[in-house]
Amino acid sequence: MNESLPVGASAYPFADPRPGRARQITVYAYRPAAFTPESPVLLVVHGRNRNGRNYRDQWIGPAERHGFLVVVPEFSEAQYAHPEEYNYGDMRRPDGSLKPREEWLFPVFDAVFEDARARAGSRRETYALFGHSAGAQIVHRMATFAWSPRVERIVSANAGSYTMPLRDEAFPFGLGGVPVSDDELRALFSRPILVLLGDQDDDPEHYQLPRDPGAMRQGPHRLARGLHYVETARREAARLGVPLAWKVATAPGVGHSVGGIAPFAARHLFEAWPGSRWGTMAAPSRRGWVPSRLEEARRYSEEIGSAAVMVVEGGEVVAQWGDVERRYKTHSIRKSLLSALIGLHVETGAIDLGKTLGELGIDDREGLTPREKAAHVLDLVMARSGVYHPAGHETDYMRNLKPARHSHGPGTWWCYNNWDFNALGSIFERLTGRGIFDEFRDRIAVPLGMEDFRYDETRRDGEYVRFDISEHAAYPFRLSSRDLARFGLLYLRGGRWGDAQVVPAKWVRMSVRPYSRAGERGGYGYMWWVAEGDMHFPQMAVPPGTYSARGAGGHYVVVIPERDLVVVHRADTDVPGRAVSGIAFGALLERILAARRR
Repeated sequence: MNESLPVGASAYPFADPRPGRARQITVYAYRPAAFTPESPVLLVVHGRNRNGRNYRDQWIGPAERHGFLVVVPEFSEAQYAHPEEYNYGDMRRPDGSLKPREEWLFPVFDAVFEDARARAGSRRETYALFGHSAGAQIVHRMATFAWSPRVERIVSANAGSYTMPLRDEAFPFGLGGVPVSDDELRALFSRPILVLLGDQDDDPEHYQLPRDPGAMRQGPHRLARGLHYVETARREAARLGVPLAWKVATAPGVGHSVGGIAPFAARHLFEAWPGSRWGTMAAPSRRGWVPSRLEEARRYSEEIGSAAVMVVEGGEVVAQWGDVERRYKTHSIRKSLLSALIGLHVETGAIDLGKTLGELGIDDREGLTPREKAAHVLDLVMARSGVYHPAGHETDYMRNLKPARHSHGPGTWWCYNNWDFNALGSIFERLTGRGIFDEFRDRIAVPLGMEDFRYDETRRDGEYVRFDISEHAAYPFRLSSRDLARFGLLYLRGGRWGDAQVVPAKWVRMSVRPYSRAGERGGYGYMWWVAEGDMHFPQMAVPPGTYSARGAGGHYVVVIPERDLVVVHRADTDVPGRAVSGIAFGALLERILAARRR
């Protein structure tokens, strides 16, 4: 009977079960404390350096975050010669003839999985397979020649060369010499494969880059070879009349580094996303959440009058209470929603942040001076326009903050100023030719699968509020907590929803940087409130990097990247006297954060 697998890092010997000479493998494993019998299992195939321990250690952070078991078999070069017995899958004899399939390297992975599964007490029937560098060569060749039904998904990351799905190129750089039928190729093209590439893995002189003639025909470096591999597969799949199910992704800023690319692979393999409904985290206590402390937070929220609360970690609901389906007023959360839409059109060029109000023909009831018209669109996005013309939909906080008209020039002073935000609504519609709510529905709500937002001929969860004192209308939304949680998750994931980049990643990064100081609220970005150090709410500390969308009366979408966390809080501000103060919400957030063990 196998020994049990302890929590944390471990290593154990494993005998290669294939017929022929006896060979030993050291298996490096990591079992997070949150692992359960139903948790995913990841098999990692290391690169040319045969450094299984290092590969295991690079996956510890993602394993802790997502709760999966990491298993890394180490194939020493002394027993698995480079490249034939490792990179190329041990498919050929020294004379070049094919070995029987049972002698190929690929069945070893299923055997390692079965053994680790028994040691860990896992009930999973399948595993995910990640290979990097030489390991990426192995896993994509396994997908080509020896697919196992035990494999859920494969990630081939930064391979040095590929077996192209072409018969006129000899193995190992093509199919020549290995019998593969058209039906087998169609099956290959339908498999769940991700080709993951570091966008800086483009060194043609890298010391481990294969330089065989067949490899050099694939491109000058790993990035080019990976893109060529996918394009060849796409062309061949079209020739055979099937769609290519594979995906290709690049990891920005990553070269030939397993440590750099592992978090991107983990994202694709293990991130949870809500479908038509939010998923609930199984056994939050195993993920470090303390039920009694969550219950304490819930009771406190009732004391302060919260209408709804959602706590989302890793894309799953940890806890929720109140009416999370009800469409409450969002108040100033509308500004963060508009910021996302502006970012979409900055990318297309429809909105130029460098244009001035004068160039765009923006004015107002009392008339803007030439100095005010010199404000750029970016100044308004950052609430630094210097235009203190009367504006509608202002709270007491905003009126108290607003300086005298003409007291500051464009870009010189931060002021949370509704004139900026309302005028941005006018600018957005003028430059894009689209209504704010129509655009939000089509570009945000529908792609994210929002469950409750409606904007059509008969149902309007958004309205324009116009004022005598200004030409520029406010644009308040009504949104449910569970839909706002999707919006928070969108930003937590860098503007990405699944495999689709809904909001440009650069815009998200720029939006949540603190450009201006905002007192106890921390700082201010592009229509988002941003923590300065740990300062973001009164009388409590948040993890650095936290940011939030806020609405008057106690409406919050708080995003905490360090904890992979989104917290949504709502108050029933349709009813007088139901507002929740910032101090009270800060105390609630403090209790929620304390409910998770670190």
